[in-house]
Amino acid sequence: MRQRLAALFVFLLASNFTVAQASVILDGVSDSSYTSLASSYSSMVGSIYETTSSGTYIGSGSVISSTGSGVWVLTAAHVVDDATALSFNINGSSYSASSWYYHSSVSDSNVASSSVGDLGLVYISTSIANVTAATIYTGATSNLLGKTATFVGYGNTGTGSTGAKSGSYGTLRAVQNVLDTTASAQWGSSYSASVLLSDFDSASSSTGTSSSKTSSKVSSTSGKIGGGFNGKNNGPGGFGNNNKGGGNPGKNTGGGNNNNNNGNNSSSNNNTISSGNATPLALEGLIAGGDSGGGDFVTIDGVNYLVGVNSFVSASDGKVDSDYGDISGVVSVSDYVDWIEQITGISLSSTSSSSKTSSASVAKGGLLTSATSAEAVPEPSTLCVLMMTGMALVLWRRRR
Repeated sequence: MRQRLAALFVFLLASNFTVAQASVILDGVSDSSYTSLASSYSSMVGSIYETTSSGTYIGSGSVISSTGSGVWVLTAAHVVDDATALSFNINGSSYSASSWYYHSSVSDSNVASSSVGDLGLVYISTSIANVTAATIYTGATSNLLGKTATFVGYGNTGTGSTGAKSGSYGTLRAVQNVLDTTASAQWGSSYSASVLLSDFDSASSSTGTSSSKTSSKVSSTSGKIGGGFNGKNNGPGGFGNNNKGGGNPGKNTGGGNNNNNNGNNSSSNNNTISSGNATPLALEGLIAGGDSGGGDFVTIDGVNYLVGVNSFVSASDGKVDSDYGDISGVVSVSDYVDWIEQITGISLSSTSSSSKTSSASVAKGGLLTSATSAEAVPEPSTLCVLMMTGMALVLWRRRR
């Protein structure tokens, strides 16, 4: 999950990497409940390290195909788009990527736009033992609304009252939330109907009192979530005006909060998405920096499907830290089945009427070549915050 977009992309910078946990959880609920839930996905979801000219970053990704000749991993575009080298880490082993691709060039200002798709693909040209390929959902995105999803990744952790803590990434965790609505329904037609939104409800959310966070559009003053050191995507977990890092006031090149975003949001913040249910799930939570590219899973008719890819976090209080009231955005995979098939050669029986392709350039092994399918780029392990018109969205990646 890397931090660079106008939305808080969930990905982190991986310098001075410290083993930690991922995703922000409910106060008063045992962390072991979330790590136990994640254990069901340990053979399917791994971490991705992106080496760039400015540092190394960490994100997440899901295995979607595994054969004797190689493995395909689905992640977010902003997790791979700056890479000169990538590695996929799963089951305690690390594997170098031979090629990687992204659907769209994602920026801080367009991550939730109807014109882009924050999806990336990574190919490892060797077999990997004991991994499980996810079953990709190919039905209509609209049929996912109202369903409970499990969000999996290696990002920062914390509780709803504290928000994500700097440097706390590295452990696989899974949280659950309801897929409440789409970005287009929440913020208008210029936003994507292929981006699914969920808000982080607190126990006090069910009282029916009004929230201090409103469902305004994403602010234009943000970027991806920072999670590393000096340079872009600096600071392991802080959030600032420009969200290019994660720390010091103004420029966010350290590990703290900026001058406008000091202090934690009140746990009294309740339902941010008015069309959603304000009562939190038993294992409610929200993705955070480092979770970018991780998978989102929904069980339908007894089958556990990969339905989405972690993309960003949004906030209307000026502090995108995945605390109560913040909103996560994930990309609906079914709307991009044609593109996935085009790049990977995997055959998927799509029933979606809006599956999208891309005419962007393709990069393999970090070398751009002319093509008519996708752009290849690696995802740094840093966080990025995206804000558009009042709401801050963040891409999550962390640097090491």
